Amino acid sequence: MQQPSILARPDGATIAYHHNSGKGPGVLFCGGFHSDMTGIKATTLETYCLARGQQYTRFDYQGHGASSGRFEEGTIGLWRADMLAVFEDVTEGPSH
Repeated sequence: MQQPSILARPDGATIAYHHNSGKGPGVLFCGGFHSDMTGIKATTLETYCLARGQQYTRFDYQGHGASSGRFEEGTIGLWRADMLAVFEDVTEGPSH
């Protein structure tokens, strides 16, 4: 399996992600509660987008998967900020 890329946050936290360039609109997969980007939904959707040549990004919230932090210290606000950071700093153009 390919190693994830890392997005460094200003507070020192790191967000692990996989990004595939392609045509738009791109797809940003936001995992569920206590789930990570290696799950069957995230990887199946990636395969689908790759076959279509469509941009696709998946990531782990802080305290999940390969990202830094502890799940117990996470909050909905923190995870929302993680998603917005990935959306703004990693994806390109319009997304679904």
